[in-house]
Amino acid sequence: MSNRFQQTFIDEILSKADIVDTISSRVKLKKAGHEYSGLCPFHSEKTPSFTVSPQKRFYYCFGCGANGNVINFMMQFDHAEFRTVVTQLAQHLGIPCPETQDDQQQYQLNHAAKHLMQKIQRYYQQQLQQNTQALQYLNARGLSDQVIHQYGLGFSPKYQKPLHQILNLGQQDIALLQRTGMIYTDDQGRHNTRFRGRLIFPIRNFQGETVGFGGRQLTEGRGPKYLNSPETELFKKSFELYGLYEAKQMKKKLERLIVVEGYMDVISLAQHGVYNAVATLGTAINAQHIRNLARQAQHIAFCFDGDAAGQRAAWRAFTQSLPIMHDGLHLSFVFLPQNEDPDSFIQKQGKSKFAEYFKQAKPATEFFFEHIFKNHRTDTLSGRAAAAQEALELIQTIPNGIFKHLMQQQLEITLSLGKDTLAQLNPAPPSRTPRLRIDHDHLSQVISMLLQCPSIYDAFTVSNLLKEQTDTKIQWLLTLQHTIQDHPMISTAGLLQRWEKHEAYPWLVKLAMQPHLLSETAFAVECNHRLETLKDQLIQEKINVILSEAKLRGLSTQEKQALNMLIKLKVKRKQHSQSI
Repeated sequence: MSNRFQQTFIDEILSKADIVDTISSRVKLKKAGHEYSGLCPFHSEKTPSFTVSPQKRFYYCFGCGANGNVINFMMQFDHAEFRTVVTQLAQHLGIPCPETQDDQQQYQLNHAAKHLMQKIQRYYQQQLQQNTQALQYLNARGLSDQVIHQYGLGFSPKYQKPLHQILNLGQQDIALLQRTGMIYTDDQGRHNTRFRGRLIFPIRNFQGETVGFGGRQLTEGRGPKYLNSPETELFKKSFELYGLYEAKQMKKKLERLIVVEGYMDVISLAQHGVYNAVATLGTAINAQHIRNLARQAQHIAFCFDGDAAGQRAAWRAFTQSLPIMHDGLHLSFVFLPQNEDPDSFIQKQGKSKFAEYFKQAKPATEFFFEHIFKNHRTDTLSGRAAAAQEALELIQTIPNGIFKHLMQQQLEITLSLGKDTLAQLNPAPPSRTPRLRIDHDHLSQVISMLLQCPSIYDAFTVSNLLKEQTDTKIQWLLTLQHTIQDHPMISTAGLLQRWEKHEAYPWLVKLAMQPHLLSETAFAVECNHRLETLKDQLIQEKINVILSEAKLRGLSTQEKQALNMLIKLKVKRKQHSQSI
């Protein structure tokens, strides 16, 4: 979660805001034990899978994976930006909003820039109504006034005064206009308008604010056919999706989103009654795009041309999706006839034919195995081994869950391979010195209970043996413990909020929502028991490593001393545990 507020201020908001009260004012909740449940507001469902925990100050949907704290919920449900939500909560709670002068200045600049972008959009919309050529072009494409208005289309004349003069901006506002990317300075120091002689497509963020523009040439000329705004403080191409705001306006709950390649694809589909299409903005789809889509719909359908370029784009979309494939997310791939895009296809064939193609959509698993087997000769042993190796490497990037298990199972069945064979295809990298093996089940359970009940950190006994380990998950455990130690009153939501941009976040969320048979009062005892077991295992593993080295070569005096110390420590710990 990106913000310019102090972390201590965010912690205070999360600890004081009543998440149940906030969510229940928007979603009908029923008490279920210590928690509350209801129908998820972020995907369509008939059986409640949406859970709100007042103690953890966190919500989680077991159906679509939507999760977060009270700030996340208000941002997603209310379509509000982070700063607005935090300010509203602070005002509601009567907490002063601390900001540095720089923070305030940045906010004011961005706010003014957004206001200016809105002014520019209105100017382009006015120009469209006065340009016969542009209107004829749109009419020829079959676009109605309603769709033109819905997507805010405009026109930027080829011959016009500089934009800052048109907007009657003073010299002091030219820097602000440059901040939007709508003018640029040439080699002679002159200010030039970025879009000229182009049909204009406003690019709106999820809150409906215009953050950039796309421009299309109406006639063949110099420069690219399509031109986008440059990256700015307001506009990040790797994050925004064209048409997502408009799709949400048409339907609050989106069951499926269709990903296409261009502005006109999105608009032409909307003209024919398909309102759930979005497009990337001059960049290949990435994991962040897919993450944003998955927050809005359970089913994402990628629609590409049937040529080689379309196949490559589809494969990239699939591989980018794998690290965030939760069990409730469904992907499919639709390939149109060669030399057809969604715009041209629906113009010629209509909505019903377009819908028929979606009935033939390939599920993610089918597309995956088709692609793998197409690139390898599975009628030979070496080809099957290569196919299995490539497939397994990709499957390993999927988060643990039912989908990953089914993919592995399908690979075994399709290639007639056993689990042992698959394990041999992906061995650990060879090492002269054996690596320490960490029991991640014990570790995961410790982290799970620590997340759910941070107050038990005080009863933790984390030895130097654990602190010496380089294992990634042990380091995560230590980071969590240090955070709680520095902030003893922190909640589950406050802990998780710090990890939102981290690769471990999805895993930590699952652990935070994992049910335990133990009461929370028994968490500390159980955690210490698991930590002690883990320490015993680590001592034995260290002994095994030294003994393995002894088989390869003689041990140095220092290594012999280390081995003796470890054996004595192991005996001492065993005697201590037996005496308890």
